[in-house]
Amino acid sequence: MTQKLTQGQRLPSVELSILDGRTLAIPANAPGRYFALLFYRGHWCTQCRSNLASYQARLGELEALGIGVVAASVDSREQTAALVDALGLTFPVAYGVTSEQVAPFDPWWGDDDHGRYIQPMEFLVQQDGTIVGSMYGSGAIGRIAAEAVLFTVSNRDRRAAEIAAASRS
Repeated sequence: MTQKLTQGQRLPSVELSILDGRTLAIPANAPGRYFALLFYRGHWCTQCRSNLASYQARLGELEALGIGVVAASVDSREQTAALVDALGLTFPVAYGVTSEQVAPFDPWWGDDDHGRYIQPMEFLVQQDGTIVGSMYGSGAIGRIAAEAVLFTVSNRDRRAAEIAAASRS
């Protein structure tokens, strides 16, 4: 039986079909020294759209700290393309995620008039695949905000610099 992933564990490997035609192996080829992996409910979810737009709005700040962003859902290629265009997303967005692909992540699922979809499941991950933080939603509420990712990585960098300075003293 699988279980929800938490801080300090290794993110399972998954290959995602990116809208631009690439296949992106996560965590092996994830962008950045850290990356936010955002599994969202679908193009129709207003909370998901808002969260994805907030990452796009802060993308320059995220990238300046070496933080990449990857989003994914069960949506079709066409639905994903429309969402990316509507929100002006420039980070990698995957489509067509299957239950087999995400089984090791132990997601919660929704199944209603929108079809079967992954409930919000988000991770902040170091480049080596170690999970820094995770969030699982059992419904529409719950996300890792871009601001929290910026704060967490900035704080980790500050602490690492303090430790390095103290060890040189």
